[in-house]
Amino acid sequence: MNQQEKLNASLKYLRRRNNPRAAEEDERRKKGEELPTPEELHEKDEEIPLEKGDLRAMIFAAMVTIIPVSLLVLLVLCGIVWLIFFH
Repeated sequence: MNQQEKLNASLKYLRRRNNPRAAEEDERRKKGEELPTPEELHEKDEEIPLEKGDLRAMIFAAMVTIIPVSLLVLLVLCGIVWLIFFH
């Protein structure tokens, strides 16, 4: 086995490990079938149902992200108003 074959085998292993759909794509290529379009893959992803606590976790993550930023913006605006009118 030469270096190029070893490299190709390593890349194929990493591709399959990092991309769960890679094995399916390889099988389709071997059979000569067409690969799915991005739209078909997107539709497949939309069919995945949420688990029990997913919605609560997404709302919590949004609050943790948005509330501190909005408070910082509000603080800056209040500081500007204070400087203009009360200083």
